[in-house]
Amino acid sequence: MEAEIRIDPRRQPSVQAHGRQPGERDLVVEFSICRAHGRSILGASPSELIGDLPHKWVLDVGDAQLADWQAIGDDPRHAELTVLTACRLWRFAETGEHASKAAAGAWALEQDPSLSVVRDALRQRHSDPTHPIDAAQAQDLLELVRRCVARQRARHVM
Repeated sequence: MEAEIRIDPRRQPSVQAHGRQPGERDLVVEFSICRAHGRSILGASPSELIGDLPHKWVLDVGDAQLADWQAIGDDPRHAELTVLTACRLWRFAETGEHASKAAAGAWALEQDPSLSVVRDALRQRHSDPTHPIDAAQAQDLLELVRRCVARQRARHVM
């Protein structure tokens, strides 16, 4: 990856140049999302330009990220990202579909309405940036999702 464009509805878009960097594992997920949901402004469709990415690759990358976050532990600045990204991976593992953080959070609550940590992350994202997210509940969610991902990874052997 040589550069990235960051688009956040709460900030101005920015371009960050990195120079050549070996191995950016998140690109597996990014390419998978672009292939599934991208639209071309001009030329071939993303599904023609981006090769198929095995389901297991996306699960492997997602699980590695969740493991990193488990090792970090309590990280209030990134708690919303952690919780809602875990929801995205959980939904992908179960359905094979990519979803926005908000849609994945809503899906997770449909699966288990008792997940107050997801409700808290959605509240922080949409209406109250200072709303607390319980670190222990976030860690429990990471564990739940990693167990689900492990089951699905076993089913999607390369």
